[in-house]
Amino acid sequence: GHGRWSYRLTELLHGGSVPVVMSDGWNLPFGEIIDWDKITLRRSEELSLDPAALVASLPRDAAQIERMRRGVREVYSKYFSTFERRAVTMLRAAVLRGKQPRDKEPLT
Repeated sequence: GHGRWSYRLTELLHGGSVPVVMSDGWNLPFGEIIDWDKITLRRSEELSLDPAALVASLPRDAAQIERMRRGVREVYSKYFSTFERRAVTMLRAAVLRGKQPRDKEPLT
């Protein structure tokens, strides 16, 4: 998708594909809960002007790709596979986002 939020992300996760994110400064949803760095590839928007460089930047190691795909499937299953799971994830992320350092438990 071309926007800052797109259902295309959910489609990719459902298909078990590793998302290639080419949107500088975009924070993926539920970042408070999901470690997107483990299951996505981030590339600069500038690479869209050089398809050969973009393709060259993609991993070739089959084991790495399979680890990422396995992580994508786990994230989809746990957080996106049903309306209920998406709703619970959204609420959990909102709670975590709303917590300020002053709200955290004091260290003992």
